[in-house]
Amino acid sequence: MLFGDKQTSVFDLWTLQHIAAGIIVGYILKKYIHSKLYFVIIILSIAYSWELLEYFAEVGFFGTNVGFWFGGVEFPFNRFVVDPLAFLFGSMSAFIVRSPRLFCLAVVLSSVWFILNLMMPSTTYIQNSYF
Repeated sequence: MLFGDKQTSVFDLWTLQHIAAGIIVGYILKKYIHSKLYFVIIILSIAYSWELLEYFAEVGFFGTNVGFWFGGVEFPFNRFVVDPLAFLFGSMSAFIVRSPRLFCLAVVLSSVWFILNLMMPSTTYIQNSYF
């Protein structure tokens, strides 16, 4: 499936969160890293480290309640390709645009999305209930 449940789809709503998180991290890192190649390497390292941590959470490494809240294991193409590229896209846009407004918008959207999901029974509840 192209869009839908994280266990079976290439894209899900969390892909947007990866873009917003990329903007936030990219905006912060651009102050310290001026080489585009080094920037990309660091961003992809962060993205794949996050995906590894997320995988451990999904399989219950941090407890069964956390595993249940994560709502299953993510579709491999989404995990290894789409989410890291979304994070890279967001960070590169922050690296290129250099706009405080873009950073603020990303912080607000990311925070609202995260808080909404903390109030839900699982990270997939909004995606599976409304889309």
